[in-house]
Amino acid sequence: MTSSVPDSPLKIALIRANVHRRGGVERYVLGLANDLSRRGHEVHVFARNWEDLLPAVICHPVPRIGGLSSLKVLSFAWGVRRALRGESFDIVHGFDRTLVQDIYRAGEGCHREWLRVSGQYLGPLRGTLKRLNPLHSLHLFIERRIFGGCRKIVAISRRGQEEILNLYKVPLEDVILIYNGVDGQEFFPPQGEDEKASLRRSLGIFPHDLVLLFVGTGFFRKGFSALLAALQTLQREHPEIKLLVAGRGGRGYNGTVRRLGLKGVVLFLGDTVRTADVYRAADIFVLPTLYEPFGTACLEALASGLPVIVSAMSGASEILTDSVDGLILEDPNNPEAIAAKVRLLFDPEVRRKMGTAARKLSDNFSVAANTDRTLGVYRTVLESPRT
Repeated sequence: MTSSVPDSPLKIALIRANVHRRGGVERYVLGLANDLSRRGHEVHVFARNWEDLLPAVICHPVPRIGGLSSLKVLSFAWGVRRALRGESFDIVHGFDRTLVQDIYRAGEGCHREWLRVSGQYLGPLRGTLKRLNPLHSLHLFIERRIFGGCRKIVAISRRGQEEILNLYKVPLEDVILIYNGVDGQEFFPPQGEDEKASLRRSLGIFPHDLVLLFVGTGFFRKGFSALLAALQTLQREHPEIKLLVAGRGGRGYNGTVRRLGLKGVVLFLGDTVRTADVYRAADIFVLPTLYEPFGTACLEALASGLPVIVSAMSGASEILTDSVDGLILEDPNNPEAIAAKVRLLFDPEVRRKMGTAARKLSDNFSVAANTDRTLGVYRTVLESPRT
């Protein structure tokens, strides 16, 4: 890698298996690639699938073997390594667990820490079986390679930064904290009650419903079971309550929904690209996650003017002022604690004030500011000699 004159256009490789508007990391890479390209940098994306990238972004397809999850991960990692061979970039920026990158954004946290946390909720037997899964062994192997070999690591919360420092003993100066950014022109509050009512009709809900929103995949990790148990209690107190669920995999909970008597209360929207509309149709965003490096969906909800209920296990809780622009949930696995937070937001005026403060807070976390910080890391790497 050669040095670069500060502020000159860079040739940048971004690595992520999928780049699209569904999923936090996938959306982040999409936004970063497009913003870097608009600023005049030569951006190359190495991925299996991509959508909505600007025409100037150069895409390199990376094949991946199907079948076992461990084979998919390993084949993509090796595929990227082969695709980069013979290429020359100022910066190679990785967002997946791969083997070659100058900078790694730890958007999914530390897999080692997630195994520890999940073991607390799975019990001894299931926790042991999870650790013995070859996929997790592979994740840990690649994670050790990344944290032992990257020139800089980007952590997306203080919590994530501390995990990397404590678990992998990476020098503090090499783990840089950059909070996520959100596009305030894509995610914004509804422009009046008529727009909100129209969006609700398109989703099959009524203007007078109290609408909770859950966004994401990985439903076990994000505390979905506890949220359903809380909703069972809340529905008896507020019969017009609804829960919108945007994300892949939720329909696997249909049996639980029926057992809890929540059929017609919980609405699974699937892997939608209309996420911004869904935020504008909702009243309250809830993320009782057991482990979350940050939680891009929380920032999108803030920008959409929603009061948010977020687990203290989420890095996004670090940017909130409790009871001002959001509510912080200390025990995400406690359904009654979740229900108690929702009750605080039954009052429309409380929701309005908190939603206004939420939108104001989100203005501090723009995509442009995030790109500025990221480019600063690129310059630091380019100006530092290899050791």
